[in-house]
Amino acid sequence: LAAQSSRLFQSFPKDLLQSLAVENITGNFHTWSLSLQNYSRNAKLKRFYKVLSTNNDGKKEFISTMEAHRYPFYAVQWHPEKAPFEWVDKPGMTHSPTAIRVSFYTSSFFISEAMKNRHHFPSLVEEERALIYNFSPVFRGMNSIFIQNYYFD
Repeated sequence: LAAQSSRLFQSFPKDLLQSLAVENITGNFHTWSLSLQNYSRNAKLKRFYKVLSTNNDGKKEFISTMEAHRYPFYAVQWHPEKAPFEWVDKPGMTHSPTAIRVSFYTSSFFISEAMKNRHHFPSLVEEERALIYNFSPVFRGMNSIFIQNYYFD
C-alpha cells in the first residue's frame, strides 16, 4: 500500500506493481541490507524514511525500497539499471520485458526528480568539461562486478 501511494511508484501501471510484488525481476546483488526489525528500532530513521518494499534473499527479509517523507531522497537495494544494459549470465540478472519496463519507469522517475534541481554550472565551458563524454569507459570483463568502469582524476 505504501508503494502505490509513494512518489516513486505512483506512476507505475498496476500490472507492473503486481509484477514487482510477485516476480523475481529486481537485481539484488548486495551482501549488506537493512532489516525491518532494525528499521523499526531506529526512531530517527522511521521519522525520515518510509518503507515502500521489502524483498527476501531466501534466508532473510530486507528493505528493498524507501523514500523520505519530506525530501526527494530515495533508497533502492536493487539495481533497476541492470536489466536493459548488462547482459552477463549470472544469478539474479533478469532481462524479461517486465524487468526492463521497471527499469524505464524507475529511471523516468529519477530523471524527473533530478530535473527539479535548478543548480547549474557557472559557464558552458565548465559544464562541457564535466560531461561524461570526456571520459572513456574501461571494459573490466564479463566476470567483473561491473562490466565497465569510468575513472576520474
